[in-house]
Parts: sequence; structure tokens; C-alpha cells
Amino acid sequence: MNGVATSRGRVVVLDENEATRVFVRAAFESAGYEVFAVATTLGLRRALSPDRPTVVVCDVSPPLTQPQVVAAIRAVKGVTEGRMPVVLCGSQPADQLSALVRASSAEGFLERRADPIVLLKQMEAFVGTPRRSVTSELEPAPVSSQWTVIKLLLIDDSEVTLQLMQERARQGGFDVRIALSLSEVRSIIHGWSPNVIVADVNMPEMRGDDLCARLKIEAATRDAIVLLCSSMPEERLATIADAAGADGFVSKALGLDHFASTIEAMCGRISNPKVTFE
Repeated sequence: MNGVATSRGRVVVLDENEATRVFVRAAFESAGYEVFAVATTLGLRRALSPDRPTVVVCDVSPPLTQPQVVAAIRAVKGVTEGRMPVVLCGSQPADQLSALVRASSAEGFLERRADPIVLLKQMEAFVGTPRRSVTSELEPAPVSSQWTVIKLLLIDDSEVTLQLMQERARQGGFDVRIALSLSEVRSIIHGWSPNVIVADVNMPEMRGDDLCARLKIEAATRDAIVLLCSSMPEERLATIADAAGADGFVSKALGLDHFASTIEAMCGRISNPKVTFE
């Protein structure tokens, strides 16, 4: 990658796909970058700041072809006018991304399929070190003495999303487990007894709202706080959460800091005085 470092951490993510746009935005926000996520070049134009160093990250994942990528980056560079680096981000292998960089005259690439920590380290070459430094092992932040231990179970069918959420929650001092399947959910519940459960709504084995309704009637979990999460519009998510009997909801679209603060706000509802930090 040909790094073009800037002096302040400001990132504009351009991606038509909402799910990947939310993922990339969350990854950068988790490291402390100031992030704007847009779906079109019109949104890009509005997000740019002439007096703020910025890097533009453009999704180029399949099914986009090389000619489509070249045309898209040409349009982006017409908006940026060479004032900031334009970086490709895709799920392709590094050699394919490197070829797209050469063809499109972009300044470099990021590997979206890489470990989140690797993705963030790659970003530092373009936009500098974020407000919080990125390390391979994130140390939990001190937890308020008024809290009981929060045993948090995160359920999602995306392993990358779970890794990002887990890392951010651990920074907040939570004891965290993750589950990708119903069998893992059952095993963790019966062997660990989480007191806060966050489930993604759209999962292949069972929708999160259906899982929530079941958790609320089972003896092992009926006293746990259950939150639903999704990147869908908040009004729709709130309706689904209410119908499922969930204790609340978390919007993925608002980033990892919002995710963590929402859970922290729910912690006051755990009333078992016997639960302590471990």
C-alpha cells in the first residue's frame, strides 16, 4: 500500500451496501476515528470538509468488475479533486485489490476480510493514529463500582461483527461470550448464565425476535435482560423488539460506542446483589 498519512483521523466510507457500510464504519469508530458513512457520491460531496484532512474509503467488493471499479473511482476523484487519498476496501485477496489500485489510480487498499485489528492497522497508514491507539489486545476500562458484573452474551451470524462488538464491550469492562449458532447459545446459557443477552434480528437458524420470545419464558433466562440489534431503521426495530417482549434494542447503524452505552444504560436494571465481578 502506498500510504498517504494525514494529520487527523477522519474517514468517509462510501458503500452502497448498508450491511458492509455499517461494518466498516463500526470497525473504524471502535478505534476512535471520526467516521461518516455514505451510499452515493452526492453523500460523499456533503461529507467532505475542505479544511479537514480526510481519507475516502470506497467499497469495491464483488460483484463489481474492474471496469466498474475504475469508473466508480474516477467519479470519486472528480468529487475529491485530489485533495485527499482514495482507498479501496474489498473482500478480495490482496493481489486482486492491488491490481484494482493500479487500474483505478487509487492510493491503496484495505482488506475487509482481514482480522479487524489488521484492518485498523492498515488504515493508520492513510489517516494516522486514531484518538485511541489500536493494539492486538484491548485492555478493559475500569468499571464503575456501582455496577455488578455484567455477563454479556452476544449472538450474531457474522463472526466479524461479533469480534468488533466483543472488543468494544470488553473495553467497557464487560465479561463477554459470543455465539454464532443456536447450539452455542444453549451451551453458554446452561454453562455460564449470562445476565444480558444481545441477539441480532436477522439470523438464518432463528430470527432474533423469535429467540428473544423463547428466552423470556425459559427458566434459565427469563430474568436476563434481552436486547435485539439490527441495522434496520430504529422505528421498525423498536416495533419488533416490543412485539418480542425484549427489554430494549440496539441499532448497529449508530456505531459501537452507541452499542456499548446502550448496554451500560441497561445495567442498572440488574438487581441481583449476589452477582459480583470475577
